[in-house]
Amino acid sequence: YFNYQSHVDMMEMGSMLGNFSLMVLFAVIIWSRTRIPEEAVTGTNKMVFMMMPIIMGIIFLIFTVLMNLTFIRTESFYWVGPLELTLSFIVCLELILLMVLSAQQYYGERNSYYISMISAYVLFLISIMFSNFLGQYGQMTRFFTNVFQVAGAAVMLKYAYRIYIGNPIKNVQQREDQVYLFAKNIERVIQKKTNEVNEINNRFLTELEYAKNIQQSLLPPNRLFMKNTHFISEYFPCDKLSGDFYDIYKIDDENIGMYILDVSGHGISAALMTMFCNNYIRSTERLIMRFRGLKPHKNLANFFEEFNKMNFPDEMHMVVFFASYNQITKKLTYCSGGMNCIPFVVSEDGSLKYLDESEGFAICNLNGIYTPEYKSAVIHLKSGDRVIFYTDGLVDHEKNQVFDQDELEQLFKESNKGSLRQLNEKLISKIYPQSGKLEDDITYFIMEV
Repeated sequence: YFNYQSHVDMMEMGSMLGNFSLMVLFAVIIWSRTRIPEEAVTGTNKMVFMMMPIIMGIIFLIFTVLMNLTFIRTESFYWVGPLELTLSFIVCLELILLMVLSAQQYYGERNSYYISMISAYVLFLISIMFSNFLGQYGQMTRFFTNVFQVAGAAVMLKYAYRIYIGNPIKNVQQREDQVYLFAKNIERVIQKKTNEVNEINNRFLTELEYAKNIQQSLLPPNRLFMKNTHFISEYFPCDKLSGDFYDIYKIDDENIGMYILDVSGHGISAALMTMFCNNYIRSTERLIMRFRGLKPHKNLANFFEEFNKMNFPDEMHMVVFFASYNQITKKLTYCSGGMNCIPFVVSEDGSLKYLDESEGFAICNLNGIYTPEYKSAVIHLKSGDRVIFYTDGLVDHEKNQVFDQDELEQLFKESNKGSLRQLNEKLISKIYPQSGKLEDDITYFIMEV
């Protein structure tokens, strides 16, 4: 069209081309702002904005070529002026729409970036007004048009750079600084946290040791002599605290009370439960202790009732075996509360008999659904008889790798001629090598008449 400048005013042609470029530019910005507003600085919108100069250049070249062809083939160019004016109005409408969109986002996010963008749009709007409505002033109009367009472009580029380049670089730098500081102080932070954990752990272990000492202080001595009856006992918890418990105590001058129990699980919760059991099975009141001690079924029935009065978790339960022994008549009265390993008697002649003739039920929370019946049984012992009371950890070969039921019985039969101390040493020699890796508590006591 440079060959046809005698037919068309170059100012109008330049203004038309400029307005066309601005129209496309602002149309792309509007599309970017309204299509996915929540991704204004990320993803597809970011790529579109960064590629906008290239897009504008391609569109401008295509439009210029088409205009050049149009001028070559056309003799009348009266339409250039109206087209240029129409493009001006479209650009003005686009700028107003962009100002409205920016104002909405400003009130939603309170980000000063949108105020700056509004000022850039205002500068572009003023440049359009100078170009199209004050054209009669000639060179002065062109000067101010260019000034406002350059100012608007500068503001837009400044904040576009800040949003798409400056801020991301700043954020990356901040993260790098944070990583550097973290890496610099990581060893100190880890050491501090490690010391805190060690302190808490040591305090916890100390408390556990106190609890262990308290629990074991409630157990009877390992060697116990009462007139013509000898007791020997051992206790191997798999944790510091155990769910196994036993007691041997004097009811009166003639009778001895004894029990062994195994609470579900082991550790702190099970150990706390053994404290409850000790209080309710063995009373400190002489009359009550005698009444319940001489009648094991009464003792366990009362214990079951007291247990069900408590608000223990439903999964908490225990098995118990209670017995009383008269040293004059040598009569052993017993009752099982669901004990899963029945005590047995081995005589001097090697014969073996289980204490399995009583009736009972495990101590558990049934909330009144069922009330079990407990019945005692009696066995008459003779001199030389040995009775072993034990928890299932002693014969659980799968967990503890010590004995199974047959091996334990065979050991007692083979050792019936030796002393009780020798028998216990044989038991310990099998248990002790596994004591550091037990998966269940081992507790037993042996009574010898």
